[in-house]
Amino acid sequence: MKKTGIYIHIPFCVKKCAYCDFVSFDSVNCKREYFDALYKEISLRKMMLKNCECDTVFIGGGTPSSVDAEYISEILKMLPLSSFAEITLEANPGTLTEKKLEIYKKSGVNRISLGVQSLNDAELEKIGRIHSSDEVFKSVEMIKKLGFLNFNLDLMFGLPGQTLKSFENTLKSAVFLNPLHISAYSLIVEENTPIAKLSESEFPDEETEREMYNLAKKVLSENGYRQYEISNYAKEGMECRHNIKYWKLENYIGLGLNSHSFFENSRFFNTSDMKKYISMLENNELPLESYQAETPEELIKDYAITGFRLTEGIDINNVKKRLGIDFYNYFKPVLDKYISLHLIEKTDKGFRLSEKGIEVSNYILSDFV
Repeated sequence: MKKTGIYIHIPFCVKKCAYCDFVSFDSVNCKREYFDALYKEISLRKMMLKNCECDTVFIGGGTPSSVDAEYISEILKMLPLSSFAEITLEANPGTLTEKKLEIYKKSGVNRISLGVQSLNDAELEKIGRIHSSDEVFKSVEMIKKLGFLNFNLDLMFGLPGQTLKSFENTLKSAVFLNPLHISAYSLIVEENTPIAKLSESEFPDEETEREMYNLAKKVLSENGYRQYEISNYAKEGMECRHNIKYWKLENYIGLGLNSHSFFENSRFFNTSDMKKYISMLENNELPLESYQAETPEELIKDYAITGFRLTEGIDINNVKKRLGIDFYNYFKPVLDKYISLHLIEKTDKGFRLSEKGIEVSNYILSDFV
């Protein structure tokens, strides 16, 4: 049985955040039609899943916790889940209730990823979040009360109006809540989002952002969180198993609007058009927008881009075994260049970014494409 991850996209929100360019909607009235189409897609994927064991599921969005919890329960009933599957559901404070959490738990959800972003109310308002810092504490209290020991807090830095001190306060408050996992992402300002209209002076400058990143590493490390990926930290043994599949190029199948898949060295993704998604599935057609079998040359570049995000780096023996390509020889000029600059280090298994290299990872990784 092939071990396979499943990503489920729930594209509905109470309100779209000011920085969000994901395929999500806060003013559509087609939830029932969407979920009927999603159930149909899962049924049509049964042949692909026939010899698979789903050992991780990630239900993201959008805001999965904003819809009726029975929709989530129905999805999980349809999947060939392993007995030890990690099943994560994204949730936002202000949309969770004890009743929903009870249904999630009975359905097999065993990990909650809570979209906190900041624990400063002025910053939350600036980025268009619907919750307050107080609601974060109440949501975590509920999560713990219902027996979800494994939960993640998503944080962001580089927010408009954010300072080193306010970010430090957010980090310390997050640590106080004692999640087993914390993600700390730098804000990316996407075109055509409300936040892009703000003046550049309202955002922390590049140097301050770098200090925020280093502050996150310091505070989280001091409190028992190991950085295992550029933006992700976990207590010992509590890394997100599903996301590791992305970074190690393991099989995962995306279901739902605009969801992406990587399966047996092929990439494919669904349409982002809601009407098209629903109508294709009503006609028993998979809603594919693109399908591409990757060459070994494309795959080794993918390995570099995703594998260097992990602090353990690239295992060159795994690359050789899977692709029949010598990683060092293939990338020799680029690797030698960054090794000499102390931005990439050799390890017992291969190569990884140094601490300085992580700080300029986007610049380095672009050289591997």
